[in-house]
Amino acid sequence: MTDITPGPVSLSDPAEDAAVSAVEGAMKTEWTYLVGPSAYFPKFKLIEESPTRWVFTPKENHDTMAWLLILSGSILVAYIGWILYSAGFPPGLFYRSLPGLFLLGLVISRGVIRFRANRTRVSFDLGTKTCRLLTPKGQGTHAETEKGDLLARLEDIQVVQLLHVVDSPCCQKCFELNLVMKDDSRVFVVGARLPEPLRGDALRLAGFLGRPLEKVSTQSGPVRFDFLPRRPRPVRRRRSHEAPKVL
Repeated sequence: MTDITPGPVSLSDPAEDAAVSAVEGAMKTEWTYLVGPSAYFPKFKLIEESPTRWVFTPKENHDTMAWLLILSGSILVAYIGWILYSAGFPPGLFYRSLPGLFLLGLVISRGVIRFRANRTRVSFDLGTKTCRLLTPKGQGTHAETEKGDLLARLEDIQVVQLLHVVDSPCCQKCFELNLVMKDDSRVFVVGARLPEPLRGDALRLAGFLGRPLEKVSTQSGPVRFDFLPRRPRPVRRRRSHEAPKVL
């Protein structure tokens, strides 16, 4: 079963039938996780920039770990490069060093993505009727709403989905806030390790958008090997293997 909180709908509003249809559609919505517990989730808070514009903005994220990953990986890559250069780049030594260089590349990439994730915002604008991913440009500024990467059009959103994901093999947990679209695709917005304040933000966002909130606890999902955290992106519907549990 799923726990669904309907959005605010007036009894005299002709949109009532559409809201009821959205709730019924939510019962059939895919509940497998989109990102999973292995990803990096920066801290976010939902703020009201104006009556028609709400934004998930980073909160109290530190770049110490990001810089540590970038610098340590770069130093080790430079050290391996110096050894290869000193030895005259012998083919045998070069090929043996490739796996290590690949792993160090992943370490550096993880640091870079963590650094950028700490500065990423997701906006919901009733004026432009869009949900956009805003990334830093210049001296700490962000792209304007109409210039950010489009994640979803607000009229195409039918349900706000909050997943409580438990990864049984690793005993990892996380929470994902997704947008369920009318074509049954889903868009990952933000994630968190702890339930609060994401649960409260999800309820506020559903009210702001006038959409039902679907809260689901799940252990199902495709096997993922996410060494790197992901930017929000649309993911098509997949087949589930296990019924969802009520939060």
